[in-house]
Amino acid sequence: MADATQIIQIYATAGEFLAQMQGRLEAQEALYGLMLGLALRLHHYSERIELPPYLATVTDRDGAMTAALMTPPHGPILYSESTAYASALARLAQHMQSVHPTLPLVNGPTHLSATFAQCWAELTGVTAEMIRQERVFELRQVNSLAYCAGHMRLATMDDVRLAAAWITDFGREALGEEGTDPAAAIPGVQQRIHDQSLYLWENGVGEVVALAGSTRPTPHGISIGPVYTPPAWRGRGYATALVASLSQHLLDRGYDFCALFTDLANPTSNSIYQKIGYRPVGDYTVYRFSDLSRSTHSVQVAS
Repeated sequence: MADATQIIQIYATAGEFLAQMQGRLEAQEALYGLMLGLALRLHHYSERIELPPYLATVTDRDGAMTAALMTPPHGPILYSESTAYASALARLAQHMQSVHPTLPLVNGPTHLSATFAQCWAELTGVTAEMIRQERVFELRQVNSLAYCAGHMRLATMDDVRLAAAWITDFGREALGEEGTDPAAAIPGVQQRIHDQSLYLWENGVGEVVALAGSTRPTPHGISIGPVYTPPAWRGRGYATALVASLSQHLLDRGYDFCALFTDLANPTSNSIYQKIGYRPVGDYTVYRFSDLSRSTHSVQVAS
């Protein structure tokens, strides 16, 4: 049940949201880099946003804050420093329902997303299903290891169709995004190539065998994702070498740390990243909402 003493604030711009939240998010920048990075992207590149974002906070009497950020058609991402986060999330859910009656999913630190999912299910009558458990990792120094032969390079416009196909495959395999046409991914891939944030690994004979991106820069760090190797090239160390090279490249550019998400159901990737030098900082859980009386929502997760 929502607490009437908790004050909800809705923000018209990402700048207003950041004025309240940036310092709090920076205090654990790797853990909360998803929300912080998206808010900064909204602030700096508002012209790229097709649908208005949802930006809200709930403040306790003692000043502790709970927050939600949503970029439709993606679901909300959550933050809270409050011991009364359950009532704060209930207040956010009630308001969110008035402006976004249906949600595809929710993502956030495990205790927050689980609480919100239960609240949303009770409020709207939908079913909440846990679809992915993730771990946030942080790296500040790349370990010196023997990596496979090859080299990293920036993707170019000549790579657009290949990269769009691989990113679509990543979405299907890792995020459960079914029925996506690779052609729909082309504009986003072209933008990432223009931004010089998409990288490929060429093996020792010049074949392109893996893809990785940099994304969501924050004041002191930057995230890596997606990371994808086609099935025919897996098990040869290509993604490991690419992530290690990209992480070092980003540290050399002046970032204090790199961060990434892994699926806890994939022990291989979790092991690989820790060998490179990544260390866990916290867990997120994604819940999907399904209304059996209506058509099923597609699964979409902000990148």
